[in-house]
Amino acid sequence: AALVETLKASGLRGRGGMGFPAGEKWAACAATVEATGTAPLIACNANGVGPVMEADPQAVLDGMLAAGLTLGATEGLIYLGPGNPAAAAGLETAIEAARAAGWLGANIQGSGRAFDVRVHRGAGGFVAGEGSAVLAAMSGRVGEPRDGHVHATEKGLRGAPTLLHNVETWANISAIAEHGADWFRGLGGTPASPGSKVVTVSGAVTCGGTFEVAMGTPLATLVETHAGGMADGETLKALQVGGASGGFLPAAAAGTALDYEPLAEAGTILGNGVVVALGEGSCVADSL
Repeated sequence: AALVETLKASGLRGRGGMGFPAGEKWAACAATVEATGTAPLIACNANGVGPVMEADPQAVLDGMLAAGLTLGATEGLIYLGPGNPAAAAGLETAIEAARAAGWLGANIQGSGRAFDVRVHRGAGGFVAGEGSAVLAAMSGRVGEPRDGHVHATEKGLRGAPTLLHNVETWANISAIAEHGADWFRGLGGTPASPGSKVVTVSGAVTCGGTFEVAMGTPLATLVETHAGGMADGETLKALQVGGASGGFLPAAAAGTALDYEPLAEAGTILGNGVVVALGEGSCVADSL
C-alpha cells in the first residue's frame, strides 16, 4: 500500500500512450485483486524495445519485481519485439543475473516469496505495440487492439488482473521505489507531468541522438540545445512528433512543451518520444 501511495504522490504518468497516472493503475489492479482474490500478472510492453532497455534492463526488472511483491503476483512477462538485438541480449543477461543473485525465482532473498520473469518474443509490427494488442499476442491470439471498455487491470492476460507498463515506465517505477516521490518530482517537469522523458531527436539537425530531458521542455530546446540546432544550410520548417501515431507541427509551434496535453492541443501526441526536425527541403514540410 505504501508503494502505491508513493507512486500516486510522484505523479508519474505512463511514458507512452495517453499518459495515464501509474499510481492510479496500480490502485485499480490492487482493488481487483482484493475483490476477486485472483493473483495478478505483471507485464511489460517492449515491442519497440528502445534505448532504456538497452541502457539498463535491470531497472525494468526491478520495477516489475516491486510490482509483483506489492500486488502479490508471482509471474511477470515481457513482450519483446524483434528490433534491437543488442537490447534483447542485454535483457536475457539481466534476467539470468537476477536469478543467480536471488532476486528472481521461487524464494526471493530467502523470503519464501516467488516472482519470476519470462520473455515472450513477438513478431513486431507497429499495431502490436498497442497495449491490448500486446496482451492479445501474449495470449496466443492475433496481436491487434481490442475494445477498450474492459481494462487490463480488471481482466487481462488469462482473464487475470494485469498490470501493464512500457519499458520506460517500469524503469521510472524502479527509481521511485528506491528514491521516493519527492526525488522524482525534483527531476523537473510540470505539476501535471513531473519527472523526465527519454526522447530521440533526428532529422535535419547538427547532432541527433537520444536525450533525457525534463517533461515540459519546449520542442525548440530539443532541437536547438540538445541536438545542436539545425544542420548547416537548413531552416526548421516542421516537426514530426510522436512517431507513427503522431503528427506534424509547423515551425511556429516549436515552442510547444513536451507534455501530453500541450502536444494534444497542438495536434499530435507524445507517443514514443521521437522528434524529427524537417528542413526547408522536405516535401512533407512543404505541404504544411
